[in-house]
Amino acid sequence: MNAAEIGEASRLAAPLRRLAARTADTVRPDGLAPALEALRAFVDRPSPGNYLVATRCLRAAVRQQKLAHLSGVAASRRAAEHLAVIVEAAGLPPDLQRSLAALPADARTNRRFAVIAQLLTAHRLLSASAEATQQDLQEHLGQPAPRHLPVERRRRRR
Repeated sequence: MNAAEIGEASRLAAPLRRLAARTADTVRPDGLAPALEALRAFVDRPSPGNYLVATRCLRAAVRQQKLAHLSGVAASRRAAEHLAVIVEAAGLPPDLQRSLAALPADARTNRRFAVIAQLLTAHRLLSASAEATQQDLQEHLGQPAPRHLPVERRRRRR
């Protein structure tokens, strides 16, 4: 390494060290693995390219941590909203409501509640549409003919 490369490496190392320290303080250790690999690559071969990769990995680790926190906060609120729709649409008994409310308010529970709420909403809308169509048909055609119950036929033994 010549003097210019050493000077450039030391110039790049100081801001990267500060960013790495801030990131290590805010990000959980399990979220730092890609950033540590990029930092090791910069230490082994200091270059502007490795500096850029390490900087991006450190910032991505911070961004992922923030997104995970925000989605966790929003997931509990959305899970409660979806559960309210489920309770209203299905008319759940109180003990089942309490059991569902006791589930962890994570992304998986939120997705499950969202799917159930959407299915119940779709069922309610389809049922209302079918009922309205049936009423329209009855008004248009008049009252339907009485239904005859099927007569059971007995088989004769030969």
